[in-house]
Amino acid sequence: MTLKKLSLLLVTGLGVAAAAIAIFAAPGLQPPSVQASSSLPSAAGSAYSENQINLLSHRQPLETHHSGLGAYTGEYTSSPLNGKKLTFTIRNNSSSSVYMTIKRNQVKFIEDIAISPGSSRTQEFKELAAEGISGSWDMYIYTRNGDFVDLDISAEQS
Repeated sequence: MTLKKLSLLLVTGLGVAAAAIAIFAAPGLQPPSVQASSSLPSAAGSAYSENQINLLSHRQPLETHHSGLGAYTGEYTSSPLNGKKLTFTIRNNSSSSVYMTIKRNQVKFIEDIAISPGSSRTQEFKELAAEGISGSWDMYIYTRNGDFVDLDISAEQS
């Protein structure tokens, strides 16, 4: 689509919505994609509530304990309304090292960070440009030798 055709759409009164559709129809441009997550609770039959879709909305640390032979996987959702800082704290109560990977919106931010037996690791993320930090966060903590794991995990947005 040429700039001349786009200008014509605006001049003929089709409005901004038609212009936006025309812009994304131009060669080489892709419309934004939206994905829904099946792990979010359904709001059907009830009024919309920010708490229904945002795990970190209450600004209280979410704390969990994980023990056993399997790796820990956690999913967290942050919202700009809840602050600019997201903090994960992991305490390794196991007898061997564990390794942590953190993704934001499916992009690895932290990969294979070792946490020694009996020690803790705090990983903090700060939003420097926007009003607050947002995204879908995935945490994976595992051992390389299959040992029993014993972890205390905390996530907090402020």
